[in-house]
Amino acid sequence: MNMHSTVLFNFNTRHSFLRYINYYLWSEWHEHVLAATTNGTSGNQTFGMTSGTLGCEAANGPLAGVQTFMDNNMDQLAMDVSKGQGETLDALAEIIGVEAADQAVFNTQLQANFDTMFSTEATSETAYQAMKDTMQSDLVLKKYLG
Repeated sequence: MNMHSTVLFNFNTRHSFLRYINYYLWSEWHEHVLAATTNGTSGNQTFGMTSGTLGCEAANGPLAGVQTFMDNNMDQLAMDVSKGQGETLDALAEIIGVEAADQAVFNTQLQANFDTMFSTEATSETAYQAMKDTMQSDLVLKKYLG
């Protein structure tokens, strides 16, 4: 006789083994269905995310990911900011959460402060800080800083 079946399960008959397997499979399947139904219908996670009670935003603030985006797209972003329009500038505004009604103000303010954001010594960190300073000084854009 196999030591594992003797020590772990100690099945004397085929019937007891099948009962164990049936119970194991049923309880596991049942637990998964119950968990999926409860999670899907109670809305606990959805409520936590939308109400801010999970603390997701507090970890990185409303501008989470913006500096990384700027770091990865610095050259194209500089070209778009210099023109006051472009796909990369639109993507930046979307990441920040700029509403469509404020998009023109966002583009204009960044274009007006191009030299500050993208000086010859500019890095993504300095451009990011200059963008935040520009937004902080504008009454319309200030609300996007959190």
